[in-house]
Amino acid sequence: MESVRHIGKRGYGGIIFRRTYPQIKNEGGLWDESQDIYPLLDGKPNQSSFSWRFPAGSTLTFSHMQHEDDRLQYDGSQIQFIGFDQLEQFTEQQFFYLLTRNRNRTSNGVRPYVRATCNPMPDHWLGEFIAWWIDSEGYIIKERCGIVRWFVRLNKKVHWGNSYEEMRTRFPSQRPKSFTFILATVYDNKILLKNDPGYLGQLYAQDNVEFMRLHGEGEGVDNRGGNWHAKPEAGKFFHEDWFQVISRDKIPQAAPLSDLLYWDLAATERELAGTSTRPPSHTACIQMRKHAGLVYIIFADWFMKGPAVVERRFLDTTRAQQRETGRGKLRVFWEMEPGSAGKREAFRLQRELMHPLGGQQRIEIARAVPSRGDKMERARPFAAAAKNGLVYVMEASWTKHLISHLHNQPQHDQDLMDCCSGSYTQILASGLGPQRQRSKSRMR
Repeated sequence: MESVRHIGKRGYGGIIFRRTYPQIKNEGGLWDESQDIYPLLDGKPNQSSFSWRFPAGSTLTFSHMQHEDDRLQYDGSQIQFIGFDQLEQFTEQQFFYLLTRNRNRTSNGVRPYVRATCNPMPDHWLGEFIAWWIDSEGYIIKERCGIVRWFVRLNKKVHWGNSYEEMRTRFPSQRPKSFTFILATVYDNKILLKNDPGYLGQLYAQDNVEFMRLHGEGEGVDNRGGNWHAKPEAGKFFHEDWFQVISRDKIPQAAPLSDLLYWDLAATERELAGTSTRPPSHTACIQMRKHAGLVYIIFADWFMKGPAVVERRFLDTTRAQQRETGRGKLRVFWEMEPGSAGKREAFRLQRELMHPLGGQQRIEIARAVPSRGDKMERARPFAAAAKNGLVYVMEASWTKHLISHLHNQPQHDQDLMDCCSGSYTQILASGLGPQRQRSKSRMR
């Protein structure tokens, strides 16, 4: 509603930014929300430009800056109101450049200003910018919320002061801008919690790091808001106590397609020879079993060998696990290397497993899947499942190493973790079954 404060003034114009175009038009996004509100103010929509025009001739537009240089599209613009939805998704350069466009070409009396919402993001320029409002634990200092401070930015460095006069004295050639931060937690959004009582459950279902970033400590009025220091550290992203170790005889019996064997293949012969600047990678595999909403890790293996040995062990181990599990009960997935060579290799391995020669038992489902994104990000759903007591690990010779490997993430060696998250993701996709609160900043 902040954006429509001045729509009754002729010549008023504002732009609300999301980082990408889909974020504007997605279901329940900015455009959908605006259609519930702006018609009540006699606004007329233009969907082709994602803009609204009001009776006084004022306008509001939704726009994006997906790429760094998109900010230059506003060179020469004079925007009286600028809004950033999820400011942590924008770059520092985009933010400060748009401040230079925050001006008024009319005499309608609107003092140009900026509003932004954000969620905590560790090791981020925004956290550094609002550091005065953050305590040593990473939480917002509630007593400082709403206190206005003044800043100037010179040579990409922000200088702060407690008053306009102080900053003018220190920087006589500059025009300081005011800024304040106001904490808002999910518990402040009464309408959301009334309409969607399960939303809090969705937050609690996140992995530990994501939960602390979006929710933080405490509940209700005692909630401290999201934590600006929350990031993966040993024992925080995964914790060894989350994994319940049980004996083989307590593992439920395999059922048709209940098991999934996931591989991360790495040909490390060249790396071991010392010709690579990267530390060597492991070939790794994890077998999970799905039963009654829980997952059981029943097999793990990892090794470093050259391409020929990797392929042989991939085929032999996969067939051995099928014999152990039972025909028609095991699916096999592996990460596919990018490019046409990766596709050809995936097709060849799939043919070896699904149409074997020499009387080998056929694997019913064998499939290569592309690997996308950061491994820690990919592991979040699996970490959330472990945190919520949904992951059991069979007691075996490899159990202690696997749990220690997960507990100590992030580290360079992430291959076993990646297999766990890949296996869990594929099981989730086959039927295993978990907005954000926003803090508001104000600026003039």
